[in-house]
Amino acid sequence: MLHTISIDQIKVGLYIHLDLHWMEHPFGLGSFRIKSDEQIHTLRALGLQQIRFDPAKSDVQPLPPIAATAPAAAPAAAPAPIAPATDDPALVAKRQRLERLRLQREAMIRVEKNYLRAANSVRNLQQGLDRYPAQTVTEATRLVEQMVSEFLEAPEVSIHALGSRPGVPDVFVHALNVAVLSLLLARHLRLPAAAMRLLGQGALFHDVGLADVPSRILRNTDPLSAVERAARELHCEYGLRRTQALGLPPEVRAIIEQHHELADGSGYPNHLKGDAIAPLARIVAVANQYDNLCNPVNPALALTPHEALSRIFRQQKACFDPGLLQGLIRSLGVYPPGTLVSLSNEAICVVTSVNPARALKPVVVVYEPAMPDDEPMIIDLALQPEVNISAALRPAAVSREVREYLRVRSRVSYYFDSATPSAPAAA
Repeated sequence: MLHTISIDQIKVGLYIHLDLHWMEHPFGLGSFRIKSDEQIHTLRALGLQQIRFDPAKSDVQPLPPIAATAPAAAPAAAPAPIAPATDDPALVAKRQRLERLRLQREAMIRVEKNYLRAANSVRNLQQGLDRYPAQTVTEATRLVEQMVSEFLEAPEVSIHALGSRPGVPDVFVHALNVAVLSLLLARHLRLPAAAMRLLGQGALFHDVGLADVPSRILRNTDPLSAVERAARELHCEYGLRRTQALGLPPEVRAIIEQHHELADGSGYPNHLKGDAIAPLARIVAVANQYDNLCNPVNPALALTPHEALSRIFRQQKACFDPGLLQGLIRSLGVYPPGTLVSLSNEAICVVTSVNPARALKPVVVVYEPAMPDDEPMIIDLALQPEVNISAALRPAAVSREVREYLRVRSRVSYYFDSATPSAPAAA
């Protein structure tokens, strides 16, 4: 429960809540624990008469209230707010925060454009494989080469989540998701460029055999019968047959054939175990399973990214290479992009991107109705040591208004950003 005190009672160690618009103060968040006398000076300079604090989250009690003046004395004039100097650290911090916000918004726009361009390329590839096979393979090689170059040349790569995109069918979303996640794992494993190119091409084409499976089976949102399941599992064989005449390298064809093989032998089509599965196929198998849990045929069965990662680790660990599972969580973080979360200051957010170098501190978009949803408040938790993620949430746990503002969707798409502009340092 929040208590209201005079601004004169604040001290280092109090956890306060500012009843101000985000742009009306220079702090990173509107709720935080006071850490320094400089912050107290800045708070008093805002001209506030009162402020709210949370006793449960505070390390100290507020200062005692200043005694009232004697009745006979004339009321003292309220002190004028202190006008901070232009080089005030708080103003400098605010300018830096606004610059970081600008860069983060630019990154979101850039990722969206690059994703749509790549998704359209994948659609053209899979639709043109029968009519223009040689040209399609050439185009796939070019697309993968570009992606691999960006993954390898950038000092950092951040993974972003995007909602389902209109006009991009699910099959192409899945192929691109698996390619991006596979290359992310390959970067973590420090695979050479040649292996990453083979991996990317195999990931893009891994489900090409689904084109030969009856569409009524592919669209069926109910549990498949044994006959239907067996027919769907033939897509690995169909894919191998489709690509046999294309001159694809053996490593790529192994991915197409083995991306459903599991380390414990419970996979298909050949029930291979452990090292009998091609190394690159093992990578695609992990990425494929994660995306299938997030984006199943029946959206009602979709897990959140956090739940999908948890299920793989808790219930399916024996199915995958342990090193790849560790790589997946290091690359995506405990709360992967697309996860709805609550923060320690009770803010509701969606994780929008993760830098593997700071996997426990993702970038989040905050539900802040005072900010327009096309220019949302974006916070890099790596720059907010006082604020942590307290819980992952199911979309149903928040209102429709929150879901729409944060653009939480039943299907999630992934893409990456290799641009690393120089952002201002944290104040």
